[in-house]
Amino acid sequence: MALLDKHKKAVLDEVFKRKLFIRPATLAKLLDRSRSTLYRWIDEGFIEYADRTPGIKKQILFDRATVEEIIRKVITSELYGEQLLANKAADLTD
Repeated sequence: MALLDKHKKAVLDEVFKRKLFIRPATLAKLLDRSRSTLYRWIDEGFIEYADRTPGIKKQILFDRATVEEIIRKVITSELYGEQLLANKAADLTD
C-alpha cells in the first residue's frame, strides 16, 4: 500500500465505504481502463478477482485487498510493457 498516495487511498476509502466488494465497472473507473481490459487481464491470468455472485450471471467481485494489488501492478507497470511481452513469449515457447 506504500505505492498509493494519500489521494488514491482516500478514493479507495470512499469507494469501499460500507462495501466489502466492488464490481468491474467501478474498478475500471478507478484504473481509467475499460471493463473489457479487466476481463482480458482476468482471462490471461494477470489479475484475480475475489469472488463471484451466486446464480446464473455469476458477476465478478473485487475486494479491497485485491483492488490494492491490481493498482500496485498497474502503478509498477507489471501489466504492461516488457513484463507482459515476456510472459506472452514464454507462453508461446512452451
